[in-house]
Amino acid sequence: MKFSILKVLFHSVIILLLTIITQIGGIVYAIAFFLFPKNKSKYKIKRILFFLTLYLIATFLLTPNIAPLFGRVKVTDNYTIQSQNNFIKICNRNYTTVKMNAVLMNVALQLNKEFPNLKLTYLDANFPFYDGFPLLHI
Repeated sequence: MKFSILKVLFHSVIILLLTIITQIGGIVYAIAFFLFPKNKSKYKIKRILFFLTLYLIATFLLTPNIAPLFGRVKVTDNYTIQSQNNFIKICNRNYTTVKMNAVLMNVALQLNKEFPNLKLTYLDANFPFYDGFPLLHI
């Protein structure tokens, strides 16, 4: 497999950006890249589809089960609380500590009691792993 410096730089930038935006996207991209390393166009399409499938599995099935090991839980949308948009959920930015999640749920319930037609809407919460990871606003 031949790598030019530009290809290595290109894929490194993608990994870095996906990691900054989603925290797990860079790792998933690297896995997809190494499992489908061919440069032919049909393999590029398979690599992209594999990456998207693997990323969605990691985001919606694996991460919610692993995050509690790092002290984080997913903020669950319900009739009292919701994320501002689905991008927040797709990018794994809807995690908080257990204590903060309880505070959010209590505030949402109190708000719903006083104003039944309103929902508490949250913006970016946090990533599922590691404290201090930068959460850049997009």
